[in-house]
Amino acid sequence: MVYVPGYNGKAGCIPPLSDVNAIKNAIDEESFSDNKIMVARQALKGKCMSVQNIIKISESFDFEDGKLEFAKFAYNCTYDVDNFYQVNKIFSFSSSKEELNEYISNR
Repeated sequence: MVYVPGYNGKAGCIPPLSDVNAIKNAIDEESFSDNKIMVARQALKGKCMSVQNIIKISESFDFEDGKLEFAKFAYNCTYDVDNFYQVNKIFSFSSSKEELNEYISNR
């Protein structure tokens, strides 16, 4: 069974969430970055996400540091880990991309 159409790479976990709207809405309801990450961790604990889910949820974070913290957390919950490089597009600063890459390399 293919969980992400067109993806044939390494699977980090299975199966990925099909709908993240309720989780994204819960995160969006929070005003502060610390609360947003707390809700994300609670809602996604033990769940699996696709890279597209991660990118969509990252839109809930207003600042680069929140996106980076979420991306680091989400890496361990990623189904299509070979596509994780696509998460780089959520960042405005190359330093964030470099920090995420270093985090992944040290896993």
